[in-house]
Amino acid sequence: MALRGALTATISLVLAEWWHLEYANLAVWTTYMVTVQYPFTAFQKGIERALGRGLGILGGWVIVTLFHHAPVLGLTIKLVALLVFFYVYFSGRFAYTFLNAGFYLAGIVSIGAADPSAAFQQGKAFFWAVVLGVVAADLIMWLTGGESDLRIHPGGEPLLPLNYANLNHSLMLVVTVALTQLVTSYLDLPTTAVVTAMMVLTITPDVHEMLKKNELRIFGAVLGTVWGIGSLFLVIQLPHFPLQAALLFLGIFVAAYCRSRWLCRCGSVSTFMRASSALRAL
Repeated sequence: MALRGALTATISLVLAEWWHLEYANLAVWTTYMVTVQYPFTAFQKGIERALGRGLGILGGWVIVTLFHHAPVLGLTIKLVALLVFFYVYFSGRFAYTFLNAGFYLAGIVSIGAADPSAAFQQGKAFFWAVVLGVVAADLIMWLTGGESDLRIHPGGEPLLPLNYANLNHSLMLVVTVALTQLVTSYLDLPTTAVVTAMMVLTITPDVHEMLKKNELRIFGAVLGTVWGIGSLFLVIQLPHFPLQAALLFLGIFVAAYCRSRWLCRCGSVSTFMRASSALRAL
């Protein structure tokens, strides 16, 4: 599994650089996220990741196009859409699809609030990077015999009648998104990055699990950043793309191997998941 994840991430990096994709890091991150951990199959996780992000980007485009001159109405529609996405996520039905849809809807609308043309350009760049990562991950999984199952498992519970616990949690998350955007806008911070990080952390239903996830996310980010800075130092001294690809492969492999052999036993998977994700800075 570690070899597959490292190989796929490296192939994605090479292809993204060859095709001059704007968000090569997103393609690399996608391949790792798809191959290293999935509830049913890597194929389903890849499909859900692409469809969810496509849905979020498309929804963001619609809101930016129709309500650019009516920001209050646009914000209201965005929050209602997020409420629906999060409710479906908490129900567990195609949860990963709607989790990604919520992330990217919030991100695209935030970008479009400042510059609508940038929302369209970055949305397309985001989507094609994700597609490259998903295709690369699925091909490697199939060619190496990792899996061959093309079935889709909806999972979860029925959406109706309404589950008020899920609805309340979804509403809490929507309010948190709105408050975060107000604060980041006032402080002139990168809204998309802050909102995404906040959503990743607060999407966890259990408070104690959320606090633990916060700690592991920080620790994993530190590990990945240390490896990334060391790698960049070497690449600056020896500016060769094969060296960069090799360092990425080694870092992803070590993180994925440690995750599968050690951290699964002690419940700290998020640390090395985050460490591997931080390597996209390469």
